[in-house]
Amino acid sequence: MSLYLGSLATTLGRWAEGERHLDAALKACQRLGAMPLVLSTQVRQARLLLRRGQPGDAGRAETIVKEVRATAEERGLTPIFAELDAVLPRAGG
Repeated sequence: MSLYLGSLATTLGRWAEGERHLDAALKACQRLGAMPLVLSTQVRQARLLLRRGQPGDAGRAETIVKEVRATAEERGLTPIFAELDAVLPRAGG
């Protein structure tokens, strides 16, 4: 649920709420070992950072995108690349 609440908060520009929900989602997915959901959550975190646009956000988003790409490639979870390209056209090319 936190994943979707975080995405909604991001869409509405509620950055603090979005971060809180996405952080909770990431921790839950990691605890469950649900790597596809971990990566999807990280994509949404990067999207929030890019949309918020505060100092340092673009760099953090780029780092997340690179980590997601590397992990996805390493584990054969390359379908996440389409999500990266759709959600983050400005990052991690």
